[in-house]
Parts: sequence; structure tokens; C-alpha cells
Amino acid sequence: MNIETLIQVFAPFIGIIIAVLSVSLPYFFTKRNQLRVDECRLKEESYLNLIKALSENVNSNDDEAKRKLSNAHNHVLLIGSSDVVVNLRRFAKLTKC
Repeated sequence: MNIETLIQVFAPFIGIIIAVLSVSLPYFFTKRNQLRVDECRLKEESYLNLIKALSENVNSNDDEAKRKLSNAHNHVLLIGSSDVVVNLRRFAKLTKC
């Protein structure tokens, strides 16, 4: 086999590989970016819910406010970074939540 025959045989395969890569890579990076955005939105939502629950708990002493605070606290513990969890636990000890 000479070089020209090898090129004719492998050129379609190289074209297929390039086509698959050109479709797959942008999808991968877009999906990864979308997951990061969703994670940031979820964290922001959870932190806002915790602040709202803390505010409601300060203003009232009913069981519903305590339940909301407990749920918000637990949710932040699940999604927060290790620094957030440590500081939240420290805050809970100080306030006896």
C-alpha cells in the first residue's frame, strides 16, 4: 500500500472523529457550565431561605418558625462547603439552635 491509498482509507475516519469531537466538546463544556450555574443558584436559594427562617424565628416563637429554621439549617448543611458547615455549626452552638 502506498501513501495515497492509506490517505484515501483513513481520511473518512479522521473526518468522522473530528466531527464527533466538534459536537461532543462544546456539549460537554456547556453542560458542565450549566451544572455550576444550577449549583450556585441552589446554594443562593438555600442561604436566603436560612436567613429568612432565622428572621422569622427571631420575630416569633411558634413551632412553625422553628420547623422552617430547622429545615433551612439542614438544607444548608447538605449543600454548603466545609467552611460554611463549620461556621454554621459554630453559630448554632452560640445561639443554641
